[in-house]
Amino acid sequence: MRPEVSIVAASGETKKLGGAHAAPGLYETTFPLETYGEFVRLRVDSKVEGSDAMVTKNYAVVESFPPEYRAAAPDRAFLQHAADSTKGKVEPAPADAFTFVGDPARGLRDLWRLLVLVAGILLPLDIALRRLS
Repeated sequence: MRPEVSIVAASGETKKLGGAHAAPGLYETTFPLETYGEFVRLRVDSKVEGSDAMVTKNYAVVESFPPEYRAAAPDRAFLQHAADSTKGKVEPAPADAFTFVGDPARGLRDLWRLLVLVAGILLPLDIALRRLS
C-alpha cells in the first residue's frame, strides 16, 4: 500500500503532505497547527499496488490547549513560595504526605440545644413575673 496523506483545513482547503515509512504498517508525517482550537481533518488514501482498490481513512486533529499550557518544567520558585506561605513542603516524603501539621480547623457549632435550654429556663420565669405583676 502507498498512503497519500492530505490535510483538510476547516476552511475546506486541501494540502498534500509528505510522509515517511517508519515501520511495517506505520507511516509518519508532520504538519503545523496554526491556532489552538482549530479543527483539522487528515485524510489518508491508501492505494493497493497492482489494483485500482483504494482505502480512505479520516482522522480528526485538534490542538485543544493554548501554548502557555505547554510548560513542561515546574516553576520551583513559585512552589517554594507557596510552601513557605502555607507552612508546607515542596516535595514531602510519601509517608509525610498525609501527616497533619498546623492548627486544627475551626468549624461551626450548633447552638439550638443551648437556646432551647435557655428558653426552658426563661419560660417559667416569664410566667411567674406575669402572674405576680
